Amino acid sequence: MKSVYIIYGIRLKILFRFIRINGFSFKHPYLLRFLLLLQNALWSSFFSFVGKKRFKKIIDSTSLPKDPLIIIGHWRTGSTYLHELLQYDPNGTTPTMFQTHLPDSFLFADKYYKPFMKFFMGNKKRRPFDNMVFATDGPQEDEFAMLKMCGQTPLIQLIYPENEKFFLLNYPDYDLHGKNFEEWKNAMTEFCKKIYFATPKRIILKNPFHSLRILNLLKLFPKAKFIHIYRNPLDVIPSTINMWNVVGRQNAMKPGFIDATVQSTTEVFDGMLTYLQKHTKDLPESSFCEIRYENLEKDPVEEIKKAYQKLELPFSGELEASIIKNQVKNFKKNRFDLPEIDKKYICEKLKHHMEHYGYAINNA
Repeated sequence: MKSVYIIYGIRLKILFRFIRINGFSFKHPYLLRFLLLLQNALWSSFFSFVGKKRFKKIIDSTSLPKDPLIIIGHWRTGSTYLHELLQYDPNGTTPTMFQTHLPDSFLFADKYYKPFMKFFMGNKKRRPFDNMVFATDGPQEDEFAMLKMCGQTPLIQLIYPENEKFFLLNYPDYDLHGKNFEEWKNAMTEFCKKIYFATPKRIILKNPFHSLRILNLLKLFPKAKFIHIYRNPLDVIPSTINMWNVVGRQNAMKPGFIDATVQSTTEVFDGMLTYLQKHTKDLPESSFCEIRYENLEKDPVEEIKKAYQKLELPFSGELEASIIKNQVKNFKKNRFDLPEIDKKYICEKLKHHMEHYGYAINNA
């Protein structure tokens, strides 16, 4: 699954809806990607049909938890690492890669499809844009589930490029309204109910897109708690550019994907942190905390313990032992050499954020 992996697992109905609205290209490699998705969508639709027959009444009667723990923050700030560690919280449960891969049917498809998936992927594999290992049962972002369930996500703009603008700058409003909000709410509700039914514990979500969706999330989860993880923009920006350019080239269904640049990525970064700070400043103290990535990397136990204390969540000895056992040591991070002109641009545009979070300004 080296191609179209973020949309793999979609049902036929949603796939054809996307094609009807956005079209697709008959050129190589886009036609091959479509054929790959088509055969997979047949299986996904079958599993979804059977799963709905077996579990619909049960899921409809399951209560939606109102108090998930949600990790927010810009891409490449260490949110995946934090999510990986919090999966060991004995009081919590994280959506897995398999569950976000088949969000419509994972309750039924687990014992049938997962062995097939592991055979072709391997149980452990490294992400295409960095050295992080992920597994079929490891934590994953719910955004990929929303893509396949309702399509209310900016990722549509990545898969089906529309114009000469970076896709994250081409999305009208991250806080959805009207029919769009209802579609997203219904899909998110169904997905989280399934997660809770599978493991009835506090749901721990991680999704950078949620950093721009605070108002929507509070409508759905009025008692949600948020952890914002942040990192030096001089590390975040080049790493994010690399990520989006790899993901875009591997997942687009037609020509026209616009590469991320220092300028476009910096603009998105600025907008995200501005929105996030505005809409979290009035949250109750026990509902919001921040973690500095550099501190988490040095002492994950201490940083997570402090975050849990502020959020008034129990930090158990079991969680501490698991963090110590599973913390990443000597991890080989991607290294990017930014030209001085780009460093200066980032520092100028993000000066207020860098000062706010205590990062040195490059005065070159």
